[in-house]
Amino acid sequence: MQGIAQHVRVPILKNLGNLRWETVGLSIKERLTELLDINLVEVMLRGWQKYALVRKYTGVDAAPTDETLLIPLSEHSIRSVHKPHIEILRGGRELARITFPVVLELSLDGFALKIRNRNIEEIQTGRLMVSGALKCEDVTIIEKKLQPVELPGSIRLPIRDAKVAVE
Repeated sequence: MQGIAQHVRVPILKNLGNLRWETVGLSIKERLTELLDINLVEVMLRGWQKYALVRKYTGVDAAPTDETLLIPLSEHSIRSVHKPHIEILRGGRELARITFPVVLELSLDGFALKIRNRNIEEIQTGRLMVSGALKCEDVTIIEKKLQPVELPGSIRLPIRDAKVAVE
């Protein structure tokens, strides 16, 4: 939190009136974990909506069929940008807004999708590489690249937290 405070404290303090930065900083710290709770399955589903081959079988123009199709995805990447923010309010009036842009890059190898009746029913997993960056406004707070992970098995859909319907 100290790194964040150094970069956003001065511009925000002028809008806070008599609110103390220590109080505001603590509130930001408490909310940050919640803001960064990004569902990777949702990110993958949104990314796959853009692929022509997947859209061919899941799009609104695709013919529904009871036949199960297996669409291999080979190696591909998905880039996802999120812009969570915190609003600092007083008496219902916004005093300041702090944005925490997140960029995720997923590289997937060996994944496949089971599709039936225009719906992705299952994700057969493979090798996943993840990297990302978190900023506070325009200042990079952290960049991280994880070691590749072999994901065994598959993910059946729908799952509880996947909010994206492929259309």
